[in-house]
Amino acid sequence: TGSGMARKTARESSFPVDLIEAGLAFDIRQAQASVASDRDHILNSVAGFDLEGIPPEQHPNYVEVNTRLRSLFARTFFRSALSTASPVRTGLASAISADRSRTDMKLNLAGLTDAGDEEMEYVVNSLPPHLCKFSLEMQGASIGDASMERLASSLPQSIEAVALEFSGCRNISDVGLEAFRSKIPSALQSLSLSLTGTSVWK
Repeated sequence: TGSGMARKTARESSFPVDLIEAGLAFDIRQAQASVASDRDHILNSVAGFDLEGIPPEQHPNYVEVNTRLRSLFARTFFRSALSTASPVRTGLASAISADRSRTDMKLNLAGLTDAGDEEMEYVVNSLPPHLCKFSLEMQGASIGDASMERLASSLPQSIEAVALEFSGCRNISDVGLEAFRSKIPSALQSLSLSLTGTSVWK
């Protein structure tokens, strides 16, 4: 419901910036364990080495784990950051897009009525480069025609399926819809686009 979404947004706005910044800087090599040997076991497991050996200082798997965990953390706080115009928005978007292994992503920004073209810029900057499936909910947002064109032109060439819930976004018109259609990648096979309550076809 509308009141439930409002309460959700209010809760999210209380998250501290320092906590988010710490999450974006997570490094598995610096992680603490209650027992020192457990840390070595974890690092060796990630690196694919014998658990009882001395873990390597550097390993490509450390980088992959750090990237995926930072991305997961960033997606958790992305909605909160956009709803409060937090200064960590850029960092969160970058962390999400850095996960090159991600092929499926869903973002729920429904009910953020003040989210407009500026917020869409952070959304498109968060898209991982090898994304195949993307779902975005922004019901009731203030995005307009510029956002439609920007989103379509920013979708990865690998994209195959897109689901967009933009109902109630009154600033979207036929101009934005046509711009979207002209910019979507040729590889796209499935498109679900909800524009109920917008200015399209008026």
